[in-house]
Amino acid sequence: MKSEKGGQVHGGNPTPTVEDYVAVIYGLVSDAKPVTASQIGRRLDVSLPTVGATLRRMERDGLVAFHERRHIGLTPAGERLGESIARRHRLVERLLTDILGLSWQDVHEEAHRLEHAVSPRVEARLSEVLKHPSTCPHGNPIPGNAAPSRAPTVPLARVSEGERVVVRRITEDAESQDKLMDFLARNGILPGNVLNVVEVSGFNATMLVRSDGRDVTVGLATASEVWVERLGS
Repeated sequence: MKSEKGGQVHGGNPTPTVEDYVAVIYGLVSDAKPVTASQIGRRLDVSLPTVGATLRRMERDGLVAFHERRHIGLTPAGERLGESIARRHRLVERLLTDILGLSWQDVHEEAHRLEHAVSPRVEARLSEVLKHPSTCPHGNPIPGNAAPSRAPTVPLARVSEGERVVVRRITEDAESQDKLMDFLARNGILPGNVLNVVEVSGFNATMLVRSDGRDVTVGLATASEVWVERLGS
């Protein structure tokens, strides 16, 4: 998604640009990825000078803080805003799949277009109509609705040969990559599906997994975007 220049908080209300930045940082933190200006620029398709200028304004407004090695984190206020954006975005994704019937891999960008316009009243009604879902269609928790934590999850790339896992969620980064999402959908690598790790080939950075009786070769880079729960061998 592309962000516009600027990013001031006008009258106490964050602009769509600020919300985009907060959403990216919130997602990277949730996926245990380093949050740097270059990562934000890549996700938003904006230049590093623009990212730097916007982050400085967000720091001034109390939404972000800079840590060691220029890693970026959300302040408590930024975290609250991140949760609000994630809640709206993921509820809209549920609306698009569960009610409107859009495909699982197509709803991320559509939800991004709509999330900024969702008011608190509409947000509450959406959750009610959808029967308060705990996750988005990609398995990411909906703040305020999320069920208590299950067993620990890890990226599929960290799973060893012979292990059996269940897919729990797909990262926000992966959701924005159409070809990757199509690959996962076509090969049954979806939240709730059980996978058997048949082989891990470190020398060519791939793994062979069995999904719905089919063997699928998955690059370790792709596997790092799929978070799973171990079920044992």
